[in-house]
Amino acid sequence: MKRIHMCRQGDVIVKTISSIPESARKLEGAVPLAYGEVTGHSHTVEALPGQTLEAEFYEWMDGGIEKTVVEIKGAGARLKHQEHGHIDLKPGIYESKIQREYDPAGDRQVQD
Repeated sequence: MKRIHMCRQGDVIVKTISSIPESARKLEGAVPLAYGEVTGHSHTVEALPGQTLEAEFYEWMDGGIEKTVVEIKGAGARLKHQEHGHIDLKPGIYESKIQREYDPAGDRQVQD
């Protein structure tokens, strides 16, 4: 059984998935996983120190929720944000989405 790796960084949640969804659209170059709506900061996947980033990025709609999928290769990568500690990611396929929180008036996206 493959172990699922999941982590949170501010309003973004990242977890491993087994494969890139067939309906995912490949993006050109590295793209931020999310932008802070208030601060303008971003959650980005970057190379580990002394390494070159080996990653491919995809966009995917899952039940009306936009997700970014990133396939990390090579030595791994680092999830960075200006206000949060970095998170090192091992090679693998990860999906990223904005967390939602419960509100009696209805679900809403978490804002960073």
